[in-house]
Amino acid sequence: MVATPTIEPQSARAGDTWRWTRSLSAYPATAGWTLKYRLLWADAAEEFSASPDGASFVVELSPVVTSSFAQGRAALFSWVEKGADATYERVSLGNQPLEILPNLAVADSHDGRSHARIMLAAIESILEGRASAGDLDTVRAAWGDVATERDAKQLRELRALYAAQVSAEDAAEAAARGYEQNFVQMRFR
Repeated sequence: MVATPTIEPQSARAGDTWRWTRSLSAYPATAGWTLKYRLLWADAAEEFSASPDGASFVVELSPVVTSSFAQGRAALFSWVEKGADATYERVSLGNQPLEILPNLAVADSHDGRSHARIMLAAIESILEGRASAGDLDTVRAAWGDVATERDAKQLRELRALYAAQVSAEDAAEAAARGYEQNFVQMRFR
């Protein structure tokens, strides 16, 4: 059995059960505090509450609930509150990014590459003169109209930016799998 996480996730898949616990010694459930969350996208928001579990809190969202969450980056805001009217108290706890992954159980197709990998591939195809209209649209959507020959310098700068991000993704993935990256330095004379 998998242990229940004790912090909010950094990423979660739409259509899955989302579950975590929080222990807030300064704001225990036994003292009447309620833990709440608000999930915010650019054009929508969802609010949910944790359930008390002794002095701690448990968050459990069903697949029916999470399947309605739009994929992409969102912000997860948390706070505690207690009392009503004149005795009402509210304390903000934090705000963190949350990447909502697509529900692959119902997807017709899926491009599993990160934004950095998609952009790197599109920029390289433009620089190499083999760009499709989709590659041009991808770069223009993110950076405006830089996809012309006179902007080759800017495209090379963007390529370096995205290549560094892809390299960092690869290193993080390797570390998560328990691999070390060894770098070999070479000097040519």
